[in-house]
Amino acid sequence: SFVDDDPWVTSVGGTTLTRVGATTNERVWDTPGDGAGGGGYSQFFKEPSYQQTLPASVQSQLNSRRGVPDVAAAADPSTAMAYYVSDQWQLIGGTSASTPLWAGIIAVADQMAGHPLGFINPGLYKVAMSNKYNQDFHDITVGDNSFNGVQGALATQGWDASSGLGSPNAENLLPDLIAALK
Repeated sequence: SFVDDDPWVTSVGGTTLTRVGATTNERVWDTPGDGAGGGGYSQFFKEPSYQQTLPASVQSQLNSRRGVPDVAAAADPSTAMAYYVSDQWQLIGGTSASTPLWAGIIAVADQMAGHPLGFINPGLYKVAMSNKYNQDFHDITVGDNSFNGVQGALATQGWDASSGLGSPNAENLLPDLIAALK
């Protein structure tokens, strides 16, 4: 959906975090009656050059169209962010939470670089197609973004139309993203 599929926008999908003992797992967010992250293939925009580096298996899905999302982050309201308003704590979720989370991460990257990084999508895909992918991104391979009877996309290894490149490991990603955009 426009503006999400505009190639000049960094599109952000949503994930759910679960904890089992000391292990935190992440899957595509799709909570019945609550919400799901978006994703898919643009009807309006052709595939941008930065997505043309994705593997052939993804290229067949894209069919020369812009694929979204580019990345993902925690969005499930039950596991996302707390905020304080009207003298009480509340939980916020959805991609209206995961998108500002990514904006904050990139603001830190701007500070680390000493200047605004500008348009980051080419750098994100450059890092993802390098040998640094597994240390810089958490590849979401479980779940789908189906919601209220509308079939969504399955999470798969690498880029997919439910979680994009995955969620960030910001400590590793930011220096590599800065280097990729030089």
